[in-house]
Amino acid sequence: MPKRKCSFNVSLQEKYPFIKQINTPSDVRCEKCRTEFSVSHSGGGDIEQHLKSDKHKNADRAAASSSSMLNFFKKSDTPTLKDLDIAAAEGTVSAIEAAKEINQLKDNLTQKQTNQFLPFMVRQLMSKLKDSGIDIDEEYVKRTATEFYKTSREYLDQWTCFLTKEMETFYWADLKKVLIWEDVQKSLDVLIEKQYIDCNKDTEVFDEFSLLSNYITSQKVTEWNNLNVSTETRWVEVFKHFRANNLKHENFSILIEYILCLPATNAPVERVFSIMNKLWTSEKTQLQISVLRAMLIIKVNIKKTCQEFHSYLKSSPVILKQICSSDKYKHK
Repeated sequence: MPKRKCSFNVSLQEKYPFIKQINTPSDVRCEKCRTEFSVSHSGGGDIEQHLKSDKHKNADRAAASSSSMLNFFKKSDTPTLKDLDIAAAEGTVSAIEAAKEINQLKDNLTQKQTNQFLPFMVRQLMSKLKDSGIDIDEEYVKRTATEFYKTSREYLDQWTCFLTKEMETFYWADLKKVLIWEDVQKSLDVLIEKQYIDCNKDTEVFDEFSLLSNYITSQKVTEWNNLNVSTETRWVEVFKHFRANNLKHENFSILIEYILCLPATNAPVERVFSIMNKLWTSEKTQLQISVLRAMLIIKVNIKKTCQEFHSYLKSSPVILKQICSSDKYKHK
């Protein structure tokens, strides 16, 4: 008598929710690895045998390493204090301020090296050791500290020279002191060379500088400094005043936009690389560069929750039509 075929029943469905019945009661498909097979021989035994296959194991690993689609969108939860601190540090420190801080640190290290500076705690510890009868080579400690200051200064010179040298031309833009045309002119020359501003517009820039000088007085600068107003807030106030009084500032806007857009940290770039490493795993060798780029654009630029993005798409028939068609569409 022939053996009765096993079928995919309710108990198997509950135990293996990723297995779905297809054509016949004994034919199934694994949703994880998209493999079709039969459970007619031994039912659950056939499924267990399939779970041990290389194809299913690879699919399992790929699923574990992949981020959920929800992770492509911003979290709807309230950001933590740490998140806010990081955002504040990255968003309020300009490249000019970062360069000035670095230069101050360099000068500080040079002074410590020259004067063989030793902190109070170090000197106190040396004194206690001497009182305990332990022989301390004080000159060796000073030489070691001096070498540390020297090495730290050289490290900063090597890895921050590209930032500090270029930023010196733009120091005036932090508005910590009254504007001087000679300083502005050096920055203007840089932008003219880079073709951001037409060389024939230098007279217009000077006219705008004259108007700025009437507003950014020594009294105004002192007021800003006493209130510790950030650089970008100072320029926002200036340009609001110019717009309200219909004063020309188009060229200066380009100049300041260029200066303040220079990043003070490479953290945003490193964050993109970190996201890319999470998306482009060893199990995704067939992932195309264009697809990876699109995924990164979504993750980095779309500041919506999953639900918000879904609602946005539903209200944008043009985008929905482009998604369903073979036409290319651009990210804006």
